[in-house]
Amino acid sequence: MLILASVFGVTNSIADDVFPLGQESPSPIRLTAASKPLAVKDPRVFASGPVASNPGIPIIIPAAANPVLDDIPKPLKAEVRVLEPVPPQPALESQTVMAAPMQPYYQPYEPYSPAVKMGFTQQKTRDWVSLETLIWWTSKSDIPVLASTSPAGISPTQAGVLGGNAQALFGGDEIFGDSQAGFRLRMGHFLNDCGGSGFTGEFFMLGSRGHDFLMNSNGDPIIARPFFNTNTNAQDSQLIAYPGSYRGSLAINAETRMYSLAGHYWAELYIDRCCDSCNGCGDSGCSSGNSCQPRGADETQLGLKIGPRFMHLDDTLLINETAVRINTGSTFHLLDSFKTENSFLGGEIGIRAKRQRGPLELEVGLQLAIGATRQELDIAGLNTVTSGGVPVTSPGGLLALESNSGAWDRTQFSLVPGLELMVGYELNDRWRATVGYNLLYWTNVLRASEQIDGTINTDQLSPAIAPGVGPQRPSVHLDESDYLAHGISFGLERRW
Repeated sequence: MLILASVFGVTNSIADDVFPLGQESPSPIRLTAASKPLAVKDPRVFASGPVASNPGIPIIIPAAANPVLDDIPKPLKAEVRVLEPVPPQPALESQTVMAAPMQPYYQPYEPYSPAVKMGFTQQKTRDWVSLETLIWWTSKSDIPVLASTSPAGISPTQAGVLGGNAQALFGGDEIFGDSQAGFRLRMGHFLNDCGGSGFTGEFFMLGSRGHDFLMNSNGDPIIARPFFNTNTNAQDSQLIAYPGSYRGSLAINAETRMYSLAGHYWAELYIDRCCDSCNGCGDSGCSSGNSCQPRGADETQLGLKIGPRFMHLDDTLLINETAVRINTGSTFHLLDSFKTENSFLGGEIGIRAKRQRGPLELEVGLQLAIGATRQELDIAGLNTVTSGGVPVTSPGGLLALESNSGAWDRTQFSLVPGLELMVGYELNDRWRATVGYNLLYWTNVLRASEQIDGTINTDQLSPAIAPGVGPQRPSVHLDESDYLAHGISFGLERRW
């Protein structure tokens, strides 16, 4: 500041001598706090005149001051330049020279929105679709012993007979119940931009799940098919492979498959939503007619869905037997087939609660479908005997005979309650990844393996004895059970 004052004093003194102030003088210049300081060299001014503090820095001297400064010693290496005098200007009013405004070092205040800052603001979307991979477990199905064996050396009349020293090769417990892979496709359309009420649809399928058994023997080990003989009122068996008497094979295949189709109207019952343009939350959210403001990342939603649901479950059990009499070469081929189909159609009502916090979402849903299940059962048997190279085919196998062969159907009342838990993560404003757990329980269905009657009147075996004596066994029971499917899902959702 001292240097600036000295320079300013010397300059004014010289200017007063050359250009005295008067009406013709230019108006003085005022400096304000907002003015931008001008760049000034660094000369030092003393009573004897300006002296350069750094060699090589030019000193600017008006031409009118030459006579006065001629006698002043010039500093070494100082460059002196003479300025032409400025002609007098008309008098003007006082002026204020303003420097260019300085840019603020801070941004103007704006409300902080976590949704915007973190990039989780939901955009206006009306349509969505999701695809999920399912890994579900299904309920087990009871099955009787369909194949047995015994140690070598046992008599033919006792080989494979249950209750003695026979061991089960297949059956006697439960089948299925293991995990099944599948997929689920969902889609929806909302009636406004807020993602409130609208329509949804879904289709899911569990892939075919099977249990297979195959065994061949030239007589050792023993292969037999056990049953209860009504004529002897005792356990019995049919031999397929026995040392010195029979050689053969037995193949058993059991499969199950389930799929479902549903459509719903989704009604929003309650919403508590924070929006980027709102100061707070409210029941009305940010809706305005058929559109809404961009939604924030804090939301609670409760809704109701109602609509039809269709479900289908089918089971198949095939038993294929081939036995060859060793001493004659005669071949016996028997086939037993059991098939069931269950088709449910009813109305479904459900409730779903959703909580979103930032990119994370949690959904809980409960639902109940009420309707009817159409049950269908188809049992068929076939045997082919080849003797002397001539095959003869007739109806009836071993477990599917004339007494129980045919097709039956009926309609039963059913309930299908369900539970759904899902966790979603917002990848961006268009994509969401999900992982969930689902449970479905279906009452009053038919399973193929549970329709087998292991009690046989041997008079009905081919060739059947006519007229038959004794009870009509095996018979048809139409035994019902309940079906459970539950498991986890992994999905990806797209919104637009």
